[in-house]
Amino acid sequence: MKRFFLASFALITFAACTNNKPQPIEIKGNIQNLETAYALVMSKGITDTVKIEADGNFSFNTEISTPQYFTLRAGRIRHTFFMTPGNISIISLNVGNLEEVPKFTGDNSEYNVIIRQANQVFTSLTQNFAALYNLPKDEFLAKLDSAKSEVQKLIPIAEKKDKQFAKMEMARADYKVKELLYNYPKYNALINKVEYVSNPSDHSFMAEVDFNNIDHISINEYTSLVFSHLQNEYWTIISNDSNKGISEFEQNLIFFDLVDSLVSDPTLRDLYKYNQTKETIVWSSIEVAENIGNHFLGIATFSPYKESIEYTLAKRMLLAPGKIAPDFTLECIDGETYSLNDFKGKLVYIDFWATWCSPCRKEIPYLAKLKEAYKNKPIVFVAISLDDNKEAWVKMVTEDKLGGYQLYAQKAWQSDAAQQYQISGVPTFVLIDAEGKIIQYPASRPSEEETPLLFDKHLKLM
Repeated sequence: MKRFFLASFALITFAACTNNKPQPIEIKGNIQNLETAYALVMSKGITDTVKIEADGNFSFNTEISTPQYFTLRAGRIRHTFFMTPGNISIISLNVGNLEEVPKFTGDNSEYNVIIRQANQVFTSLTQNFAALYNLPKDEFLAKLDSAKSEVQKLIPIAEKKDKQFAKMEMARADYKVKELLYNYPKYNALINKVEYVSNPSDHSFMAEVDFNNIDHISINEYTSLVFSHLQNEYWTIISNDSNKGISEFEQNLIFFDLVDSLVSDPTLRDLYKYNQTKETIVWSSIEVAENIGNHFLGIATFSPYKESIEYTLAKRMLLAPGKIAPDFTLECIDGETYSLNDFKGKLVYIDFWATWCSPCRKEIPYLAKLKEAYKNKPIVFVAISLDDNKEAWVKMVTEDKLGGYQLYAQKAWQSDAAQQYQISGVPTFVLIDAEGKIIQYPASRPSEEETPLLFDKHLKLM
């Protein structure tokens, strides 16, 4: 009897180990009318680029050992998949017709339909963003409760077959509600044009959130919520008088220390530090980007995050001072076509912007003053619009009589200009020297005091 028990225990143990071994999964299908030749698949903070064939077919393959969410992004369309080891999920999608419902087939297709319906509930809730966040708090909470209840009614359909999916999808809905609630105090103050004063009670519900739930690492709503909280706590710390004047690199180290104090799981620790490092590399100076990137590489343990930062840092260094600025050829508001080479021999101050961007519009008066102050100097001002709506761009440039070279980037964010200059947000400014080399990226904004000083310094060097 004892021998039988030991043998049975060994078989059970072997089976458990085998079940935890990574198994292949595949997300594939057909995407029609996508303007780019690629789509993105995201999970656990890592983004993979997937080639779209000429006929619209695509296939993404990887291995997983536990159930996991993946998000497919095709242009501005996103769909989330629930995948278990060994799954093949299939989607047919027409991004040119938003009224056409995507078709899910293959494994877990019924779950993926539920996920889409759940996402639509929250999309409808937040569609009128200003009206939602302008509600009194009790009405706002009632809206959240109603949306959560609506989503919960969808989930039991799958509960008998797969309790794991039901459990994770219930958690995903709860995190989404908390994420919306987290932003209420700040957005409500912003919409009502009153000063936002942080109050610890505003986010007291975060005590209910387990910051070390590694089973939920693929739930974007979970990691986004925790990261937002970490950043909020971080900004509170560095706003203290005792931390004023410290370098940006030191500020990032404070964020890393905060993560270590609140998160004990090593992979989740790496994820939040990875998110912060990636943001810093994209938005900060080359020096800060290089320093914090190399620091992260020295302390991180999860290899996919390290590999991603290595790639991001190497890509960022392509726009380091002294590097040849990427050329572009774009149509101007006057119908002429200009390339960067047309401006050789002069400083070039580029403004990547969009008409819908409030911070972009705030810079326009300051930009106009710079254009006037430097109108007889060898410097040109080039604005590159990333508007999807060309008519809106033409209307604003014409009616507001915006000067300088007003260029339009067809395909907006997916244009060659936006991709080569690694534009992640607007406004983004770039200063290029007379030989076509990067001076500063991102450059200071027109409203910043250092901008004319930067111009004067490099004009004297010409």
